[in-house]
Amino acid sequence: IARALLSLIEISTTEGWVDTMYAGTDSVAPMYQPIRDTRAIWAFFFFFFILVGSFLVLNLCVGVIIDDFLNLREQDPEAAASMTKLQTKWIAALKDILSRYHLFPLLNLDQQPQLQARVYRFTSHRYFENFIMGCILMNTVILGLDICPAPSWSRHLGFFNYMFAIIFNIEALAKLFAIRRAYFGESWNCFDMMCVIATDLGILLESVSSVGWSTVLSAVRLFRIARLFRLLRFARGLNQLFMAFVLSIPKLANVGAILALLLFLYAILGVKLFGAVQFAGPHNDQANFRNFGNAVVTLVRCMTGEGWNFIMHALARDRFYFESVLGTKCSDSYAITTANYEEYKLTGRLDHPDMCGRPEFAFMYFVSYTVVITFLILNLFVAVIFLAFDETQSSEEGEIVQKCLDVWHAYDTTLVGRMDLGKTLLFVEEVFAHFRKSHKGPILFRGRQKALGNQKQRQREESLGGSVYDGIPLEYAHAMDLRLDDDLQVHVLHAFVATVRFILLIGDTGQGGSFKDRLEELEATQTHSTLVKCWALAEKRQLLPEAPCTLRLADHVAATKIQLKFKKLLQRKRARAAGECGDVDPMRTEDRDSPLNRAAG
Repeated sequence: IARALLSLIEISTTEGWVDTMYAGTDSVAPMYQPIRDTRAIWAFFFFFFILVGSFLVLNLCVGVIIDDFLNLREQDPEAAASMTKLQTKWIAALKDILSRYHLFPLLNLDQQPQLQARVYRFTSHRYFENFIMGCILMNTVILGLDICPAPSWSRHLGFFNYMFAIIFNIEALAKLFAIRRAYFGESWNCFDMMCVIATDLGILLESVSSVGWSTVLSAVRLFRIARLFRLLRFARGLNQLFMAFVLSIPKLANVGAILALLLFLYAILGVKLFGAVQFAGPHNDQANFRNFGNAVVTLVRCMTGEGWNFIMHALARDRFYFESVLGTKCSDSYAITTANYEEYKLTGRLDHPDMCGRPEFAFMYFVSYTVVITFLILNLFVAVIFLAFDETQSSEEGEIVQKCLDVWHAYDTTLVGRMDLGKTLLFVEEVFAHFRKSHKGPILFRGRQKALGNQKQRQREESLGGSVYDGIPLEYAHAMDLRLDDDLQVHVLHAFVATVRFILLIGDTGQGGSFKDRLEELEATQTHSTLVKCWALAEKRQLLPEAPCTLRLADHVAATKIQLKFKKLLQRKRARAAGECGDVDPMRTEDRDSPLNRAAG
């Protein structure tokens, strides 16, 4: 039964299961010669075990490991005691905004030199970006057409390589001319410049001499192919996978440390148990436990599931196998002492140990190693990557910020970096409409978009005793917490922060709780250490407005509502007084200058 269980464990790892199946279908009886396909029906037994034992049960083990890993993470006191889901989203969004080197690489286009402004608009246009992406794809295809030995038509490939190199140089120089030092504030631009310099260096080395530079030129070609990573900026699916990989690196380091520790322990144990076993079959110069280095290499090979059972059986061969099958002698012990050292050296046993295998230790050693490393630790890597991918899919803070950047261009065409309150509210409305989820109420400003975008119409309504801001609910104003200066202008940073707040508080009501509770959750993070550092970094990078914005939108809307209510109340009193007095003018000259009338407008 023990041997049968060992065979099933080997089959569950899909190592050698086909050979075992054929041996089972050819078997007749113990001590009888096999006959081909004498029991072909037993092939279904192996099929069923592979389906259930390998495909189903092992994958269920993976699911259990991932589920337990996620549960442990949720029960982490540092993660559970600190922030709610809403607070986590809010801090992540603010960190994305405030940690940027700049929101826009070039501001006040109307004040910049005309050529610089035109170059900036040209290089930041989506058509230009699409053209560069097409060139990157074509350049990659051209690089993949290299054949050895080179056919006659391959000499034309050099022309295309030079052409694409010129295009990429023009792109880098144009962007550098347009945004100057801000060019190096974005990591993708630094990556592009590195690729351009590497390409130019490769062309220079090829033109000088092609002898002795093969290694350098191979590295240069690698940088040219690396431009494909720029596709991550525009392909959302690829970007999510890449970000999942980046986010999982710190967490993978912890699992990797556990894996390294177990490899260290198993390697030392393997050298102690199997270091003196003589070579036979798969146990050879390439896979052995003669020293610590070879043991680690062998264990890494077994960790991938490649032929681990063959090495196990090679180390389990006893005296009967060596003397009866191979015709070689083997010893049961291998102990080097001062007395027998010279003897071992003269007979060659010092460099070529001849100890017999140890079946009981070999089976226990490799089965435990496979279960712990292959089934548990390696699946922890899957759990960490799965968690990182789930975080990238459920997180839309980066998308909100990117949408804010795209929409702001439509309202602030010259990139002044600030807008009047009316246009800012329209900006919030457009971004909010793109990310709105479970919000089923009326549109944000109740059909006042045209009035908000037209300053003259706003002034006309105010002169008639009304205000376009009267229709904004105070709940919305508190949700945005928009900061204004004395001229009712809004800075771009405050507009972005207000948009994110509004989407998280109003647009995503599926988080549960009342608006007041969600607002208190957000306000509780103002003193969080991460936000304090981010605001300090934003101030250092001069992202904040020069003049402090002390006026809040909620105060402005509340004051507007109070004034309008007071005006209507005063008008009703005047109308009532005029009706009681008959022809008496309610707005006598001496009453028009009264403090009450002046306050009512």
